[in-house]
Amino acid sequence: DNYIALTPGNQIAKAKNFFPVSLALAEIFNDQEAFIAVVKKYNPDMTDAAVRDIVHGLVRKRAHIVANGDIQFDATDPQKVVEKARVLTKNIPRDELAPFLEKPEVALIRYVRHVTIRSEFLRATRDKDGKDLLAEAMADLSPEEKERATHIIERYLGYTTKPLNPALQKINSYLQLFNWITLLPLATIGSIPEFGGAIVNTKEFNGFEMALKAITKTVKDRAQAKQLARSLGVSVSTAMGNLGLTDADAEFLDPKVRKLSDGFFKVIGLDFFTRFTREFGAAMGVEFLVTHAADTANNPRAPRYLKELDVTAEQITAWHAQQQEGKPYTFDGAEGRAVKAAITRFVESSMQRPNAA
Repeated sequence: DNYIALTPGNQIAKAKNFFPVSLALAEIFNDQEAFIAVVKKYNPDMTDAAVRDIVHGLVRKRAHIVANGDIQFDATDPQKVVEKARVLTKNIPRDELAPFLEKPEVALIRYVRHVTIRSEFLRATRDKDGKDLLAEAMADLSPEEKERATHIIERYLGYTTKPLNPALQKINSYLQLFNWITLLPLATIGSIPEFGGAIVNTKEFNGFEMALKAITKTVKDRAQAKQLARSLGVSVSTAMGNLGLTDADAEFLDPKVRKLSDGFFKVIGLDFFTRFTREFGAAMGVEFLVTHAADTANNPRAPRYLKELDVTAEQITAWHAQQQEGKPYTFDGAEGRAVKAAITRFVESSMQRPNAA
């Protein structure tokens, strides 16, 4: 309603209770018959030939990549497939489809990314009535100019026609792993000063007092700290956090090396430390807002600090009064949404987000 439907030329229809499906081509490639059986079970109207044709198309795509073949795409109409209705898997219960799916967080972020690419491309190349301005402009070019223009668009969209040679991919991957292991074993110790980011962001000497309260609360009540960080969206799963690496460098980083790298960053404690600093930052954000909303020290700068975070003392006080001691924080109503946005902004401007990527 607020984005897709407002994009000129977008043909994506609205679906109730929609959640994206991202098929794991490798799993389908390894067990085609099992996938075909599931599809046919819930699509009795589709002929055997039709189902097999679609599945074999998916398998050929995977085989094509494995065989180092040319990648096909249309740079002047990217991600058009996101406008097509889900047909193959729409009737299949998710639990039966699960063996052939990517993780839910991977599917969600890929969907958001693809829809965003498609929508922003349309916004840049269509008029308010959906007329294709790019096609008109390209039609006026000579064949040489058109080829050059298409090449430029491909580079801007990050498209490449040739995947990396599998042997070079493996060598490159293990060299990267060697780099990480030799250069970053003390990365967690080197990240300790990041706690100071939240203290500096308070802009006051009593930031040390806020930090002491926040870190005590974070250590004492781990469940509440984790729930707060997740509610704000400032602490995410490793799969979500590293998806930029997974998608952008999929052809450069060997899957085994990716698992080893995630394991390495867990062993040195960086994975835990990163989550902990975000949880600390979230608790610090709550202390910051509550302290300046109450303003018992009559700090003349308190109203400005709250204004910078786009929240008022009245909103914070009303929200804080609704919270129960020892219970998970809730962010219901207008006050809750304002406070949630303010805490998130505080955390994002205080803490870095180091990870395997």
